[in-house]
Parts: sequence; structure tokens; C-alpha cells
Amino acid sequence: MLDLVTLMGLMLSTAFAVFVGIALQLRWLHPAYPVPQPERSAVLVTGASGGLGAEFAREFSRLGFVVFGTVRKQADFERLEREGLVKPVLFDVTSVEDAPKAVERVSAALQEAGVTLGALVNNAGITGTGTEDAPAELAGPE
Repeated sequence: MLDLVTLMGLMLSTAFAVFVGIALQLRWLHPAYPVPQPERSAVLVTGASGGLGAEFAREFSRLGFVVFGTVRKQADFERLEREGLVKPVLFDVTSVEDAPKAVERVSAALQEAGVTLGALVNNAGITGTGTEDAPAELAGPE
């Protein structure tokens, strides 16, 4: 019997495959906006350390895209680097100061790889559920 997490992962993978398949089949509808090709494009996924962001990053990597994934924590950066599917970028999307450095790192890596940024999966966000590094006013009950 499948547990809920496994079942949701299978559903997400199936939905993603169907979406990409439909997009590839229907790209003739908008010839001015071609579907990014893996051999010439990269994808940037924000919030790639876990959940949907991690799944999107893995799927795009499996399709052959160069994938950059933003993470907030050094430990997540090192884990993604070890796994080798996603090029991690330290970037807290809530920090205005982090943005220019992240743009520079991704731009340099795109140029080095000889690809262009073909897609953005803007997955990261603030949940408001309280985390260990959230201000006390925003943290939920413990």
C-alpha cells in the first residue's frame, strides 16, 4: 500500500509529464513563444530545497535542462551540490540584499554553460506558518 507522500509524488510526476507533453504538442499555437529546448535552455526554480520546488527541479533536470535551484540554507546548498542534479544558488527571496548576488551568479553560470534562461518556476514564498528562523511575532505556537 502506498503512503500519502509516495502517492502525491506519483501524481505530481504524472501531472508534470502530461503538462510538458501537452506543451510540446501545442507549441505551434504560439510560434512567437517557443517551448524552451533542453539543449539550449536552463530553468530557475525558487524554493528548490524541498516539496514542489524540489520535484520541479528534479523533473526539469531529468528532461535534460540545466537547472538552477534557490535555497536559503547552506546545508541545503551542499546537499543539492552533492546530488548533482541541480545547481544550487544561495538566495532568500525575502531578502532584497541577496537578489543582485544571485542574479550575478546565475548570469555567470548561464554564460559559462552556453545556455539561456528558458523558464522560471517561482515556487518559493513565505508561508507564515512559523519556522525556526522566523521573527517571534510571526512564529506559530510551539
